[in-house]
Amino acid sequence: MPYLGKQPSEVSSVAVDTTTGTFSGEVAAASLDISGNVDVDGVLETDALSIASTTITSTAAELNIMDGVTATAAELNIMDGVTSTTAELNILDGVTSTAAELNLLDGVSGLVQADLTKLAAVDSTAAELNILDGVTSTATELNLLDGVTSTTAELNILDGVTSTATELNLLDGVTSTTAELNILDGVTSTTAELNALDGITAVVGELNALDIGSTAVGTAVASKAVILDSSKDYTGIRNLTITGELDAATLDISGNIDVDGTTNLDAVDIDGAVDMASTLGVTGKITADAGIDIDNINIDGTTIALSSGDLTLDVAGDITLDAGGGDIILKDDGTEFGNIANSSSDLQIVSIVSDKDIIFRGNDGGSFINALTLDMSAGGSASFSHDIQMVDSALLRMGAGGDLILTSDGTNGSIFANEGDLTLDVAGDINLDADGADINLKDGGTAMGRLGFENGDLNIASSQQDYDIHLKGNDGGSVITALRLDMSDSGRAVFNSRANINGGSNYGILTIAANTTGMDTNSNHQITLENTSQTTSAKGLINYKTAADSGAGFVPVAFGGRTVNPASATRTAAFVVFVADTDNVDIGNDEHFRIGANGDITATDTSIGSNSDSRLKKDITDYTYDIEKFKKYEPKTFEWKNKEAHGNKENNRGFLAQDVKNVDDRWIEEIEVNKENLDFDIIPDNISLTSKLGEKDAMYISVIQQLIARIETLENA
Repeated sequence: MPYLGKQPSEVSSVAVDTTTGTFSGEVAAASLDISGNVDVDGVLETDALSIASTTITSTAAELNIMDGVTATAAELNIMDGVTSTTAELNILDGVTSTAAELNLLDGVSGLVQADLTKLAAVDSTAAELNILDGVTSTATELNLLDGVTSTTAELNILDGVTSTATELNLLDGVTSTTAELNILDGVTSTTAELNALDGITAVVGELNALDIGSTAVGTAVASKAVILDSSKDYTGIRNLTITGELDAATLDISGNIDVDGTTNLDAVDIDGAVDMASTLGVTGKITADAGIDIDNINIDGTTIALSSGDLTLDVAGDITLDAGGGDIILKDDGTEFGNIANSSSDLQIVSIVSDKDIIFRGNDGGSFINALTLDMSAGGSASFSHDIQMVDSALLRMGAGGDLILTSDGTNGSIFANEGDLTLDVAGDINLDADGADINLKDGGTAMGRLGFENGDLNIASSQQDYDIHLKGNDGGSVITALRLDMSDSGRAVFNSRANINGGSNYGILTIAANTTGMDTNSNHQITLENTSQTTSAKGLINYKTAADSGAGFVPVAFGGRTVNPASATRTAAFVVFVADTDNVDIGNDEHFRIGANGDITATDTSIGSNSDSRLKKDITDYTYDIEKFKKYEPKTFEWKNKEAHGNKENNRGFLAQDVKNVDDRWIEEIEVNKENLDFDIIPDNISLTSKLGEKDAMYISVIQQLIARIETLENA
């Protein structure tokens, strides 16, 4: 049995056909869900009705209004958006007009009920009203017909008129009669032709003066207007009085001319004589083929001749000499001595007579002087009587191409030789006097060096960084650099050969002759620097012995005592120090210190002491070196890349300076590697690091590090 939402005990008076699901009694259920159709033969009563989830709120009475409605949905949709009230819609109650008739109002706007009331008295037929079909006139324009008494025939005159209102308004105020207007009947003139009369104020008599006939054109007719012929000619005038100016290209008069006033003519061609009692003023041209004589001046053809005296041209403005031939020729009694010529727009002042000069003269304080003479017998050599002064920054150019230039900017002067060399060749001396104390040497504007005067000294300076000073000369036909002062190496002097002081012998690179003041007087060709302020000449000597005599060379040096005589000393390639006592007692050949050719140092005592007097020190504390830092030192064995630069030593022991610096930079120094050093090209910045820890230090540190390792092993066991 189907479950109806209640307990079976609540279902009563129901007979159910379980096969078809038809109820013969009453169904009382909280809800009823039917997935199919519902067919109700009787009355369906419901408290509320919802269709497609939309609740129907209209009452049954309101829904009954639709009973009998045959309008389509489209027709009912017309009411969509209508805001009229019921009373307004009731106005249509009783209207018998058809839809077509009501559609006449479609698009009508602005009508009110009063407007429609006016139609109540209209008895015009549709045909008569259709006359207004297409009329665009405004009410004001139609009101013009108010009071019109013209007949239909009269109004029909306007039928076909295309004139605009503006054109018809031209008739406003016209008082012409019909007869007068009929004059225009048959007129074929166009509007443009009639408009030509617009503005004419001539009277009939004036217009009649133009009536001369076609045969009188160009010929004078009494009491008629003047009309020129096609060639602009006119004949037959008897008397012509002009109060103004007569302007004509030509004037041909066969009779006399009587001029009471002034006659102003641009050109006059007179075959006969002219007799004037007053001044002839001519602003144009006077042509006289036979010439003109004015006092003792004759103007004839191309010549103005003055028979005597001077000729003065005195004008209020300028005097212009315009020679179309290009030359203004200067003569003396018929002989040409010069000319002023135009040569390709260049002004030329020419002296014609051979070897005769051009002289520019002037008045200097009352005396005439020759300011400039151009000597034509010397190729045009210019001789100035005084200075040549030019404005600041102007150039004085010499040579065909202006190769040599002299100029001054108002403060500094310059001499430029743009091509080739500049030679100063004088019979006497060449003096360079620079009050600024410097004579600067440049190349292409770049300072290269200078000669200077400072505190009484002559300075020779190289201006460019690290650029050397070379002293050169000619040795047997070859140019050599005798001395080079290397500015990149603190001014180190590099001699091409030996350096002899006071004419010393040629036994070595540097030779100082014996018996030179302040030098040792022995004959062993030693270099001796003497402290000449001491009373004993043997004090303060340093001796350098060359390998002049047989055997290998050595270098004996004596400090604070007599010159030693190392003649019997062992000669090896070494730097050897011999020491004399303070009492000038010769200690002979006792060698105390030697630097071997391979760089080894030997001495009678290898201890090197340092100044350790406690009285010279302060801030004294105990010192313990960091053992962890000490263990980081790394002794190495190595070979030199350039053995020659390091005494050809092999199987070397020591440290790498960079490693030592990473541990403790106290033991590191820097030295500059000069150009002559074989290591110069290996180190880019030419600064080499040196370590104060040497070969023996490597041995000591290696052993101590091993001992530390053993101790730490025992401590950790």
